[in-house]
Amino acid sequence: MGSFVYSREEGTFAYGLTDEKTHKQLTREAKKRQKKLQKLQEKISSEILQGFVGKEYDVLVEELIEGEDLAIGRFWGQAPEVDGLTVVMGRDMVPGQVYRCGITKVNGIDLEAVRI
Repeated sequence: MGSFVYSREEGTFAYGLTDEKTHKQLTREAKKRQKKLQKLQEKISSEILQGFVGKEYDVLVEELIEGEDLAIGRFWGQAPEVDGLTVVMGRDMVPGQVYRCGITKVNGIDLEAVRI
């Protein structure tokens, strides 16, 4: 889930619906509500991600981490720039290739995995 606070823009019909002082008050309230909503969503997301732990998925490796035996990738449920990533522990991986991986852990919005 993503959220944003309304952005008042000159030249739009909505711009004239409130004065600057009222708009600032409403924006502060909207930001408080947004934080509360995001906190609720973090709990939901964490519970959903925990459901992936202990299972195997095909992961598309996007990049290698230089000097480490790990790579950054995504499985079918992770959209670029929207969802988290899957950090894959393993050697001899090639960006652009798909590898079978076992999910071992949730780290924030990311998953950790080992190459099988």
